[in-house]
Amino acid sequence: MRLREKLKNALLVIPKKASLPLAFTVLPFILWFVGAISMCALQPIPTAAEPAHHSPFQPPPGFGFDEIEDPAPRVAIIIDDLGLYRNIAYSFMDLEIPLSLSILPKLAYSKEIAETAHFRKYDVLFHIPMEPYKFAKAWAGKHFLLSSMSSQKLEKTLKAGMESVPYIIGANNHMGSKLTEDEEAMSVVLKCLKNLNLFFVDSVTTPDTIAYSMAKKMRLRTARRNVFLDNKREKSFIVRQFYKLKKSALAHGSAIGIGHPHRATLSVLKEMIPKFQASGIRFVPVSELVR
Repeated sequence: MRLREKLKNALLVIPKKASLPLAFTVLPFILWFVGAISMCALQPIPTAAEPAHHSPFQPPPGFGFDEIEDPAPRVAIIIDDLGLYRNIAYSFMDLEIPLSLSILPKLAYSKEIAETAHFRKYDVLFHIPMEPYKFAKAWAGKHFLLSSMSSQKLEKTLKAGMESVPYIIGANNHMGSKLTEDEEAMSVVLKCLKNLNLFFVDSVTTPDTIAYSMAKKMRLRTARRNVFLDNKREKSFIVRQFYKLKKSALAHGSAIGIGHPHRATLSVLKEMIPKFQASGIRFVPVSELVR
């Protein structure tokens, strides 16, 4: 029954000859009674599918403890200069921690190592050959990016090298002490990487590099190396470098180390894995640390 009809029927109970004061006394009570009946009619009847105390609140995405980021310190290790030898690359993969493998272009095993690394769920990076201040001409080859190149030549050389390394998700520089100080050249390189949705890790081969800061300004996902692990192939030196990496991770929450496919590096890494883990450090692919 509609509200208007209820009100009309309720008013009929007032005697026609009732005095005016009586009508004003009875009318508010009738209005309150009709309103109460209407509100009750609007309430849903609880069912088995929807309990009486059911709340429609749905937590927003990311709400709850399951989404909280792991606070453990993280270490990413990049193994550079891969592509020339196959067995040492597989030995690093056999460690079964999430290393990131950076592969030089158009070497004997560049493609095979990239394919195997991808199949085994490792980060595959393109190791961009960049011009240093000093290097033997034999190293230059046709794959190095040189500061003397035009923008078109830089981009063409970069893309040609990347085509020889499948499954890349990012890149870092090989050498490059001169090129990573060149704003014009690095602008070309970083724009190309961004257009291809690749991240860039600055290997920091010169204290005057501008690559990382430029990448940040361009909103390119990026990070920078904290520790070179094996500038010397002596085991005692490499051990000290690993402890520097560990200290950096514990102090700052994360750290990136760069090593090379040397037997000494492989041996020390095997020894250090349980020591890092015992300190609460988690090994992660470098793609987890780029921002």
